[in-house]
Amino acid sequence: MAEPGACLVATDHLALVVRRGTSQAAIGLELGATSVHTGWRQPLGGEGRHAWAGHHIALDVGSLVPLGHDRLFAAGGTSRLELNGLDGTVLDHMEANASPSAPAGSLGPSAAPAGALGPSTVLVPEGQTVSAYELSPLRRLEQRPTPPGTWAWAPPRDGYVSVEAESAANADADAPPRPDDLPLVWSWHTNAQWRLPRGPFLRGAPSLSGDLLLVPVGLVACEGIVALHLPDGDLRWQTTFAPPASPVARQRPPLACPLARLPNGDVVAATPAPSLHCLDPKTGTPRWQRPLEAEPTVLLTDDDTLWLGQAEGRLLVIEATTGQVVDEARLAVFAVALVARRPREIIAVDRLASVYVCRRA
Repeated sequence: MAEPGACLVATDHLALVVRRGTSQAAIGLELGATSVHTGWRQPLGGEGRHAWAGHHIALDVGSLVPLGHDRLFAAGGTSRLELNGLDGTVLDHMEANASPSAPAGSLGPSAAPAGALGPSTVLVPEGQTVSAYELSPLRRLEQRPTPPGTWAWAPPRDGYVSVEAESAANADADAPPRPDDLPLVWSWHTNAQWRLPRGPFLRGAPSLSGDLLLVPVGLVACEGIVALHLPDGDLRWQTTFAPPASPVARQRPPLACPLARLPNGDVVAATPAPSLHCLDPKTGTPRWQRPLEAEPTVLLTDDDTLWLGQAEGRLLVIEATTGQVVDEARLAVFAVALVARRPREIIAVDRLASVYVCRRA
């Protein structure tokens, strides 16, 4: 089974995390003109346990973060590795004191540098702490706790991490939110803690747009987006989406609401209603919206094209400016990762770790 977060490290090489039972590994694939070959395999650390909401939770999250042309940061169990992404060679290795609770992510060019931290710094959610690592040599720069009583569960983006309060983890999803149950947004830079105006659950990694932080939220699934002003956490706008239509959809594990930023600055949200919405990030005003036939799993922007994976194994090619579906492909099962390869060409990885090269006509 493939783990979300496949990484393209060169035009003809792909690296991703695969899992069989309780074991997981990073693998490197060589992409030929008509075939895909396994080039290397590197075992990652296995299952870790976290104490959370009065329970011991077993997690085996593994992830890869590409840094430069041929370097990869790998996290799994207590292992932290620096790999050559072309041949899988372990360049450096260290042990952490906790397993990841969510996939790792780089601090990113949009985040303001903080002390020794820069765009190539990797943030790893580790339960009730978040650690910052750098490569060459591999070392941990800092480790910071999340706000008291919270747990980091979503991949970092632009230096921000979604955390969930312990009281929210035990809350009845059908009960109205209480003020002390609302989720928090936590900033690596300032340790800012903002209680969102609706809740009690975050439904995906936040997205940074200028001085606004866009956060998917909802009770059972993603039911809207709130835009928070970064300096003070003030609510600037919020929008509401329709909930999933069928009871079957509600019984599935809640899907994060994928967000994608278009070249013109607009933000696209794929919701489990299922539907697709393009919004003005400054005001939340809809640009266009389109119903979907199946729940979304992954969303990727490639210049003027949106690539959308869906739960039934469909892969849609969508005109970003209008929302018009211009092409469609069928995968064996639903996609867990989409990676841009060339203009109008992507690589899709499905849940069975099958790899597809897809081109827009």
